[in-house]
Formats: sequence, C-alpha cells, structure tokens
Amino acid sequence: MRRKYTILIIFAVAVFLWGYGDKTNEVPQYGMCEISFESYNDSPFQFPEVSFYLPDGSIVKVDGFYDGANVYKARAYCNLPGFWKWEIHKTPGFKNRNGKFKVAGSNLKGKLKKHPEDPYQFAYDNNNWFLHIGDTGYRYLTETEQLWQDYIDQAVKIGITKIRTWFCSSRHNVEALFDEERNNLNLSYWQEMDKRIAYALD
Repeated sequence: MRRKYTILIIFAVAVFLWGYGDKTNEVPQYGMCEISFESYNDSPFQFPEVSFYLPDGSIVKVDGFYDGANVYKARAYCNLPGFWKWEIHKTPGFKNRNGKFKVAGSNLKGKLKKHPEDPYQFAYDNNNWFLHIGDTGYRYLTETEQLWQDYIDQAVKIGITKIRTWFCSSRHNVEALFDEERNNLNLSYWQEMDKRIAYALD
C-alpha cells in the first residue's frame, strides 16, 4: 500500500510532507534526498550547513542534524529534475564534504503550496488539487503506541490526507526528546519518530 500522500500537522505547525526518495545517487522528482556524512567529533550539537546546487543555478541551504555514532544527515526536497550537487561549508571537522546525485521524473505529487488559481485552496507541487480530509492521531509518534502502522494504513484506506499529531509522550513537557540529565538528545526517540514519519510517506 502506498501512503506517500499522507499529510502530518505536528505540534500545531503545518509540516506538509511528501514521498521519500531512496538513498542512492538517483531520487524521484518531488521526493527527498538524504545524504549522510561523518564528523571527526562525536557531538550532537554541531549543525553543519549544507548547500544544494540545483540544475537551474539556484542554491538551497539547509542545516544538517546528528544521527549518532559520528554520523550526520541532511535532507533536501527535490523539485527539479536533473543533476544536483551538495557541499558542506562553514563547518570544519567533517568528512565527505561534497557529492552529487540525479533527480529523475516521477509520479509523486510533491509538497503543498497555495493553489495557483484559487488562493483559498492548496495544490500539490505538480499543480494537482489537494483535497483536505483530516484526522487527529496525537499518539502516532509516541514510542509506546504499538498500533501506529495500523492507524496509518486505515487512514489511507478511508482517504485521510492530513493528520494532526504530537511529537512528545507527555502532554505538557518535552522530556522525551532528551536523556535523563537533559545534556544530550534521546536519539532513539528521535529515530523512532523519523521511522514513523517515513512510513507515512512511503
């Protein structure tokens, strides 16, 4: 079952998500490219700046994030077909500081935008109209929720296109995001959330 058009609204902030690309040197248009690179210093509080150079000559800059064991990642939404390049700059101490990949045409619809002909409606990036049918699943990203896959599968079957959820296990606190001393990130929790969001986009 394809779930790639499921939309999540997280923590009352609209985050309109699209299909994941794979982690090879070719990703689908309107998908996402994820790159991984290593640091000489195992610190979760480095935020390497990564520049993506698009086929039309434009540049998109994003912040990388720590994923454990000296590994950092960065992601880019790939709206244009053609050859892309990426480069880490202004941040010392990283290996694999540049690379390239190809974005190929696909049947993905892309992320949401204001409809070009109707300012009161959303459209996908390929200009297809977006039908807003929402649901609330506050526990979807909570690590103790065991039926999260069933929930997404059922939502897709009945045509849900937006899900409102919450990214912490507590109603009023964010302690789940950090270790017990709150000196470091609780990476297992972040990675579990990442896995569940990816499942919704698959």
